Amino acid sequence: NKKNWYQMISIGGIPALLSYFYAVTVGLGELPVNFSKYYNASVLSIAIMASWAFWTANTIAIEIKLGLQSMSPRLGFVIETAPLGIVYALAGAIGGLLVGITHYVSIYLCVPSSTLSNQPPQWPLLVCSACTGFLGIITSAWLICSPQLLSLAQRAVYPLKYGRSTNSQCC
Repeated sequence: NKKNWYQMISIGGIPALLSYFYAVTVGLGELPVNFSKYYNASVLSIAIMASWAFWTANTIAIEIKLGLQSMSPRLGFVIETAPLGIVYALAGAIGGLLVGITHYVSIYLCVPSSTLSNQPPQWPLLVCSACTGFLGIITSAWLICSPQLLSLAQRAVYPLKYGRSTNSQCC
C-alpha cells in the first residue's frame, strides 16, 4: 500500500507543470480568481488547486483506510456501521477542503487588500476544492476497482480456465 518514487513524481508532476505554466504566463505573484479580469491566472490557479486537492484527498483516504482496518466506523446520527465508501468519500472531501483553505488563505495573505476589494468573493474556491477531493476519491476508486471487477467477472464466466473463483473482497 506504500507509494514508490515514480508514483510520487507522477503525483507531484502535474501540479509542478501547471505551476510552471502559471509562472511563465502570469509571473511570480498571486492573483485573485477572477475569470473576467485574470482569465489565464484563474484557470491555472484552479487547475493547480484541483490537482493538489485530488491527490491530497487520495492520500488522506489511504491513510484512513490503513487506520480503520482494525475498527469499524459508525455513523453519527444512527449507531450503525458506516460503509467504508462513505468514509472514504468524506475523507476525500475533507482533504480537498484542506487544500482549498490553504489556497484561500494564501490569496488573502498575498494579494493586497486594495486589489482584493474589487474582486469577486473567493469563498467558492472552498466548495470547488471539496468537490474535487470528493470526485477524486470516486474517480480513484473507479479506476482501481474496474479492472478488479472485470477480473472477478471473467473468473466467474470461465471457472475452468482460471481455476476456482475466490471470495476476496474487491477494493
